[in-house]
Amino acid sequence: MSELSLDDCVNETCPWSGKPVQADSLTHYRGQVVGFCNPGCKEKFERAVSHFDGALGSSKT
Repeated sequence: MSELSLDDCVNETCPWSGKPVQADSLTHYRGQVVGFCNPGCKEKFERAVSHFDGALGSSKT
């Protein structure tokens, strides 16, 4: 995976706190770079996404 850059980030503020995103708190989501105000918010997001992806993957339709 390539190095993440604030220039590629689709958001300017953290969805959890509303504070500006930081270069050390970026991740990929659905093919895009998304940012957070600190690594803790990024980890919170990654746990939430993992939880829902797991639930969706195990659901029967």
